[in-house]
Amino acid sequence: MVAYSLIMAQQKKILPQDIVITLKPKKHSIIEEYAVIKVGDNIQKPDLDLLIYKYKRSLNYPITIYSIKTSLRERAGQSYRWKLLIDICTATDCDSIKDKYSLSYTQKAKLVTGFITANFYKEITHPQQKGMLSFFDYVYITKDGTWENPVTRFSSAIKDLSTTYK
Repeated sequence: MVAYSLIMAQQKKILPQDIVITLKPKKHSIIEEYAVIKVGDNIQKPDLDLLIYKYKRSLNYPITIYSIKTSLRERAGQSYRWKLLIDICTATDCDSIKDKYSLSYTQKAKLVTGFITANFYKEITHPQQKGMLSFFDYVYITKDGTWENPVTRFSSAIKDLSTTYK
């Protein structure tokens, strides 16, 4: 439904026409090239459900990765741990951590990470879950309600994507 909503906004020319919205892109070449982190002899990829990028790739525009979950109980932790690894790998003053865990990543493009949830179990206000959400660039909820930062309504995604890819 999330991908469908964004594609409908694109067809109505609310979102830029030159972005690509890809559902279930785990083996997409863009992920392989820009989002794989080496941890010793292993690799870590983001837990992603939606990939958005400019049709004609340019380093002037980021790659947007969304993890979409029905609740925070399931795999939200996997998404934020990958985001934390990216932040450590791109930090200039974390060499001791990079060495300790044999982290290797070369940033070739800016990665924007988002989390989208329906919050079925109303756990988004629990302290442990709220702390986890601060790792994402964007957090959207698909239910009506009033939410505290960093959570915003899903309708904000269209404005954020329009600004990112203008």
